[in-house]
This record gives sequence, C-alpha cells and structure tokens, in this order.
Amino acid sequence: MNKQLITLALVGLSTMPANAQINGDGYYRIQNAKSGRYMTLCDNHSKGIDYSATQAETGALETRGDKSNIISDPGSVFYIKKISGNEYNIISQGADMHSMTNYYIKIIESSYTKGAYRAYQTSKGYALYLADKGFKDGISYVTTSSDYKEYRDWYITPVSTETDNFIGITPNIESDGKYFASFYTGFAYDLASSGMKAYYISNVDEKSGIAVYKEISGTIPAKTPVYIECSSKDVADNKIKPLADNVAAISGNKLTGVFFSVGNWRSGHYNSVQFDEKTMRTLNVEDGKLVYNTATDLLATTEVCLKPGSNKNEDFANRTTIAHNTNYLSVANGTAASLKLLSEDEYKSTGINDITIDTCNKPANIYNLNGTIVRKNATSTEGLAKGIYLFNGKKIVVK
Repeated sequence: MNKQLITLALVGLSTMPANAQINGDGYYRIQNAKSGRYMTLCDNHSKGIDYSATQAETGALETRGDKSNIISDPGSVFYIKKISGNEYNIISQGADMHSMTNYYIKIIESSYTKGAYRAYQTSKGYALYLADKGFKDGISYVTTSSDYKEYRDWYITPVSTETDNFIGITPNIESDGKYFASFYTGFAYDLASSGMKAYYISNVDEKSGIAVYKEISGTIPAKTPVYIECSSKDVADNKIKPLADNVAAISGNKLTGVFFSVGNWRSGHYNSVQFDEKTMRTLNVEDGKLVYNTATDLLATTEVCLKPGSNKNEDFANRTTIAHNTNYLSVANGTAASLKLLSEDEYKSTGINDITIDTCNKPANIYNLNGTIVRKNATSTEGLAKGIYLFNGKKIVVK
C-alpha cells in the first residue's frame, strides 16, 4: 500500500468509532471516553506510517473539548456505513474513504469501557488503535502511540435534532435584526428549524458592485457553499438535519467553499486558504446591510507553512485565512471592495446596464436605490461614490 493510501485510510480511522453498529448506518459524533474530547476531521493529509516505531501519523484528527464549538462543526460529524462483520466505510467532509484507500476500517466493542468502541487497522502485522493524544488543555489530536492506551476507548452518539447531539448553525453576523452565517459542509442537509433560509450567489456584477443572491428551496446539496439566515442567535434554534441521500448539485453558484483552516504546530498539520483582498470577498455587514467585502474581522488567523516540508521557524507565519466550513466569493482584480447584495428580482428590476452618465443638461436630484437624495439639482454624477443611482428617471452606474 502506498503512502497516500495509508494516509487517507488513517483519516478514515478517525471516524471509525462513529458507527457503533448499534443504530445502523448514519451520522455520529465520536467522544473519547477518558478525555471527554470530541473527534473532528481538520485535514485530509497524513505523513503515513512509521514502521520502525509501529505508529501512524493521525494528526489530521483533532480532538476538542468545547461542545459549543463542536455543535456547529461539520467536521465533527461522520457517516458510517457497515460493509460486513466489523468492517465499515466512512464518509466525512465529502470524502469516501474506501474509494481512496481501497479497504475498509475495523470497529470493535471495547472490553474495558462499557458502551465504548475501539477503532483500528492493521498493517505489516501491527494493529494500530486510535487514541486521544491526552494533552491537558481543550485541544489535542489523535495518535496511534501505545503510550496512550488508556485513551483508546470512544463513545459513539447518533446525531439527532431531537437530542442535545444536534448540528446547529452559530451566526456571527447581524443585519436588519436578522442573523446570518457563511456555511459549507460535505453532506446534504435540510434546514430543521423554522425561519431558516439558505442562499447562494448566482451572479456577480463587478462593474456595478453587486452580488446577486438566490434562495435554495428544499434540501441543500452536499458541497454547496451558502450563507444561512438563522432563526435567532441561539444555535439551538438553528438546527440542520444531515441526509445520507444527496440531491442534484446547484449550477451557477459563484461561491467557493473551504473545508479546512488548520495550522497546528503540535501535529504539524497546515491546510488553509489564505485570504487575498484583491480577488476574494467574504460575507460581512456594512452600515447594517449584508455585503461581500474585504473586511477581515470574521476571518481566521492561521499559522501557515510558507515552504511546505520546511522545519525552519522563519518559514512559518500567521496569515489571514478563510475560516473552516465557510466560503468566499471569487472576483476579478479591480472589483469594488464591497459588493451589495440584491435578490435576482431586485437586480432585474434595476435595469442596470453599462451606461455611465457624467453630465446632463437638465438639473435633477440624484437618488440612491434606497430612495435617499444624495445630490440636489445636479447636472453631473462626478464625485459620487461608485454605485447605482436614479438620475433624471434613469438608473445609472457610476464607475
């Protein structure tokens, strides 16, 4: 088995305990019986197996003790499908482990902790069990070292909107009394709480500084970057229900999703997307209105490896990155820093074109799209900020 296959297999190992064969195929969370931390997939890479030490590098699997963080983290949710006996296929963050590794993962009941399970795979005659590394603070990662035998037992809990082990959206944006969040996950899902809505960006008018949004009705397909309108700022009011069966992908979505944003010096895992203000816009609020702009307040700060493979301190630095399980909007260099959001109907009704009017012989008031006068008895748009205005009964664009 080559190194890449071993790598992906070990990522799958992390999710193994999730199925627990008690409740059949479905979505689960995995909690270490001793540390209490939850497993979450934070990367899709591994350095493989060190045969001399009979260990596998499984730092792609973080463990976190903060349940409030886990509740909104799709990386903490694993779909486990029984194949036969104690072998399982695992799907997480859009990755089918068997299709990439060509073998399945083994799950057995623990004989040491009631109701817990152990997960392992064998290679060259060695059984490599997953264990929590055992750091004393809130974040650690998974290891196969025999030094952590007491951390090998994992509880498996089905994800359900009817229990406290649900998946919910934690909003981080408020606009016009409503709450929003950028979101991206590898599984299809329904919005399970009333009042929730999901939107994607169907068009970007870079000349006019507009991003056009469209609501998704029904199931949100897997790997669909969206922004969610939440029922409230309380995560318990913003539940989603993961679905095993996918639906057709949405065509024309201009958003790009990001699964991972990790820079972990302990495990050596670095997988992130650096933010570029020239070509990227992310969901934010400006003057109380939703926009896609270049503000970095809601983005992540992640340690990145400037020279992959390097161990020198000077080759690592903190950078602004796209937060995990969120999305960004790609734009052309030179696009306005802030893009106003309009629905498709609003955008069509504006009749926006590429006409730019700088002067006019007939004085008239100039209005913005909210109906507010921005200049009285004007004969020119010169000096106005870039945007769309009403002038002499026409909708115009100031570039």
